[in-house]
Amino acid sequence: MFSSKSEVVKVSPGSFCIQVPEVKEPLTDDKFLGPLSFFIKFTGLDCSIVALSKVDSRFKFRAWITQIFAVIVMAIIVLRCFTFFQLHGHSMSFQWAESGMFAFLGVQSVECAYCIFSWTRNDFIMNHLEKLEVLRLLRVKDNEKIDNYCSIHLKIFVWTGLWTLITMAHAVNCAIEEKVILSGDHIYPIIFYGMPFATLLVCFHVSIFLNCYFLVNCSLYREIEYFNTELENARRMKQLNNPDLIAKYSNRQAELIHLVRSANKSLGGYTFTTPISMFNACINAIYIFFSFREELPLISGVIMTLNIFATIFMTYFSIRPASNVQFHIQDTSRILMESREFENSKDADVMNTYHVMIDRSLRHTARLRVLGGIPIYPTTFHIAMFFIPSLGTLLSFVKKSLHTYEINKILL
Repeated sequence: MFSSKSEVVKVSPGSFCIQVPEVKEPLTDDKFLGPLSFFIKFTGLDCSIVALSKVDSRFKFRAWITQIFAVIVMAIIVLRCFTFFQLHGHSMSFQWAESGMFAFLGVQSVECAYCIFSWTRNDFIMNHLEKLEVLRLLRVKDNEKIDNYCSIHLKIFVWTGLWTLITMAHAVNCAIEEKVILSGDHIYPIIFYGMPFATLLVCFHVSIFLNCYFLVNCSLYREIEYFNTELENARRMKQLNNPDLIAKYSNRQAELIHLVRSANKSLGGYTFTTPISMFNACINAIYIFFSFREELPLISGVIMTLNIFATIFMTYFSIRPASNVQFHIQDTSRILMESREFENSKDADVMNTYHVMIDRSLRHTARLRVLGGIPIYPTTFHIAMFFIPSLGTLLSFVKKSLHTYEINKILL
């Protein structure tokens, strides 16, 4: 966990000097997660004691109680999602679109809750940091800046805080109107009064999970980006022809991809189906924006519009981090292919390592896949973000065309 660096220092004759080795401080979960390490305990889904019970049998009873309580919390979140799916509305109506948008967002909240339960149960964050520590020791030059996540904590806190305020504004507005959604019908008091509390619970869980999800992806692409920076510097200084140096870079690249592949086993629990539900919510949001935003009173209309844009950004936020990781992995091949040192190299080991690194960068299997088939990388991400939300615009066009056709038919 700790590394030391000893330096050779020139000492003048007759003098005496002891060079104290520099000790690198390990990246702990408190530094990595920041305030999240405290708030996770209050989610009701923190099952880290389960991992502890595997080592010490005295904690097995507490582990069972914790898991039962976590299942109850997840059941409440599932019930909220089920409620949105049960709201009926005519096809292509406002109620149909609004209930669909919040129902698919509800699916995302269920997946976030399950991931918190699963990640803490398997002690994913600690295992990830242990593997990340191995990569930190392989750096050519230490860089404390990329190990500091304070700015990331602040940015994510601001975004998730705004998202929570927007979502809660919609829930409270609906409760005031004695509804579950703005376009819905009046419903039993126990339901419309209970929904804001269930929504607050969901916002807390989704915010906690997305913070963790983004931090893990951030740690991956920061480490890979720094590897590429050091590789680029070695290329500019024409050092890549050194067999020992390029072998070290090759070993480090292999460890990086192994780290990504290992992290993806847990990250994939979120990205396996979540993009589908998020894009469905996004389609409904775009459809509402172009078809019904003028049908609501001013305050309700503003709240609905803010929720629409929050849904679009949430969709972007759910996929972009994983796409960034793949971009930096592929960027390694660009750096190597732009290097002209290898054109006249006669060292077979150097050339073999060069080709292995390029193949590893382009043909690796450390990709997250939606439904086990569609890979998440920059090209598919940008295509999906352009075309899929456009289906909402197309749906709005079809609705207006059908409405115009019905009016013309009546007039004729």
